[in-house]
Amino acid sequence: MTGFIDRATDWRRRATELRRAAERMMTSVARAALLDRAAALEHHADNLEQVAIKFHHIREAASDTSPLHAYIRRNPVHASQEGD
Repeated sequence: MTGFIDRATDWRRRATELRRAAERMMTSVARAALLDRAAALEHHADNLEQVAIKFHHIREAASDTSPLHAYIRRNPVHASQEGD
């Protein structure tokens, strides 16, 4: 499975291709449409990178060596405590 960073890189590559194509457009409407799409792809790539960072932090927190994981092991939440 492709990772989030790889997908973000692909979207950025596509945005660059659209910008290059926009430079060759004769009409301003077509140029603007391609540049808008390129900006949307960049935004999508940014979102994918943010998701990758969040998942990285989640994995890090869940690792056996993280301080958070050690705290959770020392202080487990039991079903009877969840409703408090």
